[in-house]
Amino acid sequence: MSLLPWQAHWAKNFESTFKIFLLSMVTLKSVFNIYRFKKKIITSGYIDKDGKAHCISPLLYETGFIPFEVSTDDGLTFPYSGTWLSACKTLFFLYLAGDSYSENWMAEWKYLYTLAREIPNTGKYSFIPVPAKGNYSTWDYGILRIIPNNYSDGQRQKGQRGKNPLSVNIDLFQTDYGCDIEKGSVCTYHPGAVHCVRAIQASPKYGAGQQCCYGSTGTQILTHDSTGGSTPDRGHDWGSPPFLKPPRIPGFSHWLYDVISFYYCCLWADNCDVYMKRRPSSDCRTYRPPRAASAFGDPHFLTFDGLNFTFNGLGEYTLVESDLTSLRVQGRTQQAHFSNGTGAQGTGLSAVAMQENSSDVIEVRYSEDLHLEVLLNQRVLSFSEQTWMDLKGLFLYSTPDQNITVMFSSGSGVEIRGSGGFLTLTILLPEKFMNHTWGLFGVMNGNPEDDYTFKNKTTMSVHASPQQVFEFGASWAIKNGTSLFTYDTEFLLDSFFYGDKHNASFLPVFSPHEDPADPLLEEMVSRCGSDPFCRFDVLTTRSLQVGSSTRLSHQNHKLLVEHLEPDKDFTTEANHYRTNHFSQWWVLITQQRLGASL
Repeated sequence: MSLLPWQAHWAKNFESTFKIFLLSMVTLKSVFNIYRFKKKIITSGYIDKDGKAHCISPLLYETGFIPFEVSTDDGLTFPYSGTWLSACKTLFFLYLAGDSYSENWMAEWKYLYTLAREIPNTGKYSFIPVPAKGNYSTWDYGILRIIPNNYSDGQRQKGQRGKNPLSVNIDLFQTDYGCDIEKGSVCTYHPGAVHCVRAIQASPKYGAGQQCCYGSTGTQILTHDSTGGSTPDRGHDWGSPPFLKPPRIPGFSHWLYDVISFYYCCLWADNCDVYMKRRPSSDCRTYRPPRAASAFGDPHFLTFDGLNFTFNGLGEYTLVESDLTSLRVQGRTQQAHFSNGTGAQGTGLSAVAMQENSSDVIEVRYSEDLHLEVLLNQRVLSFSEQTWMDLKGLFLYSTPDQNITVMFSSGSGVEIRGSGGFLTLTILLPEKFMNHTWGLFGVMNGNPEDDYTFKNKTTMSVHASPQQVFEFGASWAIKNGTSLFTYDTEFLLDSFFYGDKHNASFLPVFSPHEDPADPLLEEMVSRCGSDPFCRFDVLTTRSLQVGSSTRLSHQNHKLLVEHLEPDKDFTTEANHYRTNHFSQWWVLITQQRLGASL
């Protein structure tokens, strides 16, 4: 079977539908079809005039590929099966009970009563609210729903769907759709601000959210200065696991605990000072920036502690591992080629795979037509329907130009970009990973002297020769038993699964010679300047395009490291937007993007 859409969208609605195309020659005899998710959740569907089956998805309490089966004989047999990607949780409730932050704090969504029936569809309807009948005073708030007359009271509407109200435009946090500079900076809840952002993840213990708002000068607006200041959230807008319990219910918890209280205090009364006192902005006083490491080009490595080197081995290697969260990031390199198709004496990153604890496995690789391909647990993902996915243990985001960002629940982040035929990789780790990393990116501890730590925990001098560095890199070759990669083509099987994880027969150019008679030299100098990585890659690949991509990646890394440095002359009033404390989560704000918009 094939599906459309093939994944669940984030939408504040009661259910969504998807079409099922039966590829085999099957006659659908019944208009009432039965769908069974994970062999236990039963839901119904219908056949449209074109003979396509529509399934009403049930409430899903998890993400990932959900197995389901289809019956065309009212549930007697389920001969057809497939999987559907649940990318976000969609749970909505109304009634809250129990003590706050206790085990008995629960929520419930329930149909109460019908407000009116058989109303002519003139395009509008108005009514005067009156006290509800029955004992409904214990219910916190509700939602009005409009359905056709031929539906019974409380019946869910088939095919009801909503639009995605969120947009994720910056690497490791989301634009606040209530105050977006790209949509005119209509900031009802934060007067004086031009742009706000929210942390992607909720705090693990309390499910709380964090926010930062900025004025037209780029400085953070704080609540002790202005009623437009950024405020933390008792309930994260997107919710957080286990989702069924407050204050972790997507949308509703945030509305009840944060938005309604703002209306009571600030918009409907003159007590905003009380709200701001209880919801003070988080400034940079306790901010600890993450550490960044990058790999790009032929490939060149810049470690968390600032050491840089070139390791152009051919194989699959551990880029970073950590015993703190069982984080693993692995890289695959393939041989570079000249324009005539012959192999060059250099390599580049062609795939990166990653996992943390028991999270989903994400792999990003170049496809055969040199487009970025993202795999979730060894299955290719499509971003045609949505660019942001909430998956098991991680958040996944793809920009329109196919930059892939993965943020794990620990706060560690990975960004992968296609550049000049090779992948460019950036990893950012919070401070808690200090002294808990190893691999090609070294030991993150502020001391580059031990970054050349072999897999057997021996070290060598940072002044080692390129040949010695090559041996260091080879020691981090992975094994099939620990590989996170997918081997789904004959080439990948022969080259990496059955072949050596480090191809010892491949010897790269360790130090390319700059020949004054080389006709490429003058343009290389003009293009690369003094950048050693750019010059290296032009000489080894004979490609100015590869050199330019390497130079740009190198510049971006240096700019990133610079922006992660806290301002030495920090004052609360002059708090720059590039350094912000996001509770237990770190963020990085893209200066060029926001600055260009101001």
